[in-house]
Amino acid sequence: MPIFSFLILPLYFLFSYSLSFASDFPLSTEIQIGKLQHFLIDAPKGIYLTIGGERGFKAASMMPNITELWLVDISDEILKFNQINAELLKSPDRLKYLNLRWDANFETWQNQKVNLSQEAFTWWEQHIRNLDKLDYPLPEYLNKWNKTPPCPNNKAKLDLAKIIDYKQGNYLFNDKLYAKINQLALNNKIRLKKINLERKEEVEILKTELIKNQLKISILDLNNLYFSGYIGEQNYIELVKSLLPYGESDAILIAMSNYKKLACAQFQFYLGFTFGQIKKWPPEFKMQYFIDSIPENIIDLIEGRLYREADILPYF
Repeated sequence: MPIFSFLILPLYFLFSYSLSFASDFPLSTEIQIGKLQHFLIDAPKGIYLTIGGERGFKAASMMPNITELWLVDISDEILKFNQINAELLKSPDRLKYLNLRWDANFETWQNQKVNLSQEAFTWWEQHIRNLDKLDYPLPEYLNKWNKTPPCPNNKAKLDLAKIIDYKQGNYLFNDKLYAKINQLALNNKIRLKKINLERKEEVEILKTELIKNQLKISILDLNNLYFSGYIGEQNYIELVKSLLPYGESDAILIAMSNYKKLACAQFQFYLGFTFGQIKKWPPEFKMQYFIDSIPENIIDLIEGRLYREADILPYF
């Protein structure tokens, strides 16, 4: 049986990599993903190509010029989440979706004409609704209960719900953002595919799909795939450069890193690079080295920076 195969899911296309090396994280672990809006608001018309689970749905909802969302990962669990969530997102409004996501029984799923099986519902109950068994429940706890879950390391007794803006860029709280991702779902513009991005022959299949559908990449969001626990620096750079011909010079690569913990929370640091900028990178450029070289006292200053073709990359 070939490693790569199309799922029996009409008009869907999926990829996925997990956030930790030991576990899969279909639910977004990024509690301030709204910081990506800076990159997405002016991105050119085209597809949002990303890895992982719900973070892709959230990011796509913030992108005005998106034509399709392509989710990509090797994890069966994340593939499963993306398949089910894409179907639930066809619900006509945000509040009905939230009910289907968190509370509704299978009969309600059926009454809402959700095209999902009893098996899918059972899986969702066990793997998504059961917050106590999630490896990192904080983001979904904030989404559902608007408060921080109990945490033994939270010595300051901080309630992050009162401090951070976890609702920005989050379609679970915003009707306009929900309408965007709802339309993508209804129009079958969410594609899911299982693929191994370390395998050049499978990346070639991805390129063939782009050419066949006459689509351009607007946003290439590879998260922190450059980590050695994922595909590593060399494979990451080769992958990025192999996809440059499929986007215009103002298309954007998004990179991120997990940079600190506070009250049992993990925070993310985001940077953007246009494809034109990437073409200027020196041969020795490494994303991990670049991000790790940024002094801690200026992280807040460089956070959210988009490097365009005319910009010079700083080296610290």
